[in-house]
Amino acid sequence: MPPDRILPQIRIFDRSRSGLPLPALRAASQRALLLVLALRRFDGDALAALDAIEVSLVDDSTMARLHEEFLHIPGPTDVLSFDHGEILVSVDTAAEQAPLHGNSLEDEVLLYILHGLLHLAGYDDADAGSAETMAALQEQLMAQLR
Repeated sequence: MPPDRILPQIRIFDRSRSGLPLPALRAASQRALLLVLALRRFDGDALAALDAIEVSLVDDSTMARLHEEFLHIPGPTDVLSFDHGEILVSVDTAAEQAPLHGNSLEDEVLLYILHGLLHLAGYDDADAGSAETMAALQEQLMAQLR
């Protein structure tokens, strides 16, 4: 990212009314963005060029509707990201998965935001090999965020 470029600002909207501490989640997400940009992935310039990244915390029913609409896959998913800088996170899925992974709800939501940021930087998890690579990278970056 050129030194005169302003870092995209992350805005978080709690459309699920989860009650999560949005200022702390936003600050952690901004740190996650810096870590992703430091990876210098081929689409990192596209990520850095965004004016803002909007994260919407939604419930499973909203996520299922959008998952079907945009990816034609029925049922909810944990996170969806869109090239224009929007990341959708299912708080219901995060609440279900967090105890299975030994995470707090906040950490699980942050993990999903990080996952969305990696997608915006050009990473994908469409096949087993790339999914494994992406998962390992997520864990490495999450360790730096904790």
